[in-house]
Amino acid sequence: MQNNWRQILKVRSNADFSIEPMQESDLPEIMDMVQSVPQHSPDVVDYIQHQMDLGKSVKAVDSTGKILGFYLLGQNSVLNTLYKGMDVKENIQPYVGKKGLEGVALFVLPEYRGSGSGRALKNYAQNLPYDYMWGYHLKDFNNLQDWLKRRRLIAEDPNVYITLRDKKKT
Repeated sequence: MQNNWRQILKVRSNADFSIEPMQESDLPEIMDMVQSVPQHSPDVVDYIQHQMDLGKSVKAVDSTGKILGFYLLGQNSVLNTLYKGMDVKENIQPYVGKKGLEGVALFVLPEYRGSGSGRALKNYAQNLPYDYMWGYHLKDFNNLQDWLKRRRLIAEDPNVYITLRDKKKT
């Protein structure tokens, strides 16, 4: 897959950033960014560290190599996340045996929000070979409406929403 990065990423040459694969050496800086978010409790940080797959995750960088944002991704089925007592909004049985991609954490530095880097990170994930993409969203972020532009709400509990998007057939 490493040889196909340019093709998969479809990097915009006119952008002030590029989307690149995550490297092991990026992890300390990435985890500092994750921990800088007030809503990220130690449990949330632990979840992120254990669910992300470095080989699937990407970063947005400027021409100097500065990390502007990232999208941590992991192969995981939405079926593994639902639990008794969660308010499930639809029948999830159609996802049995399908390949899911979890959007574990999406982050863009505040000064680069609105630059298109977050959209480019999300677009990258859509081009990966999975049947559907899903993610948790902490209610404290108050950003469900942003996610509902691309996904639908499939479950919630008092603290989180779970959204999902089926991959378009080509």
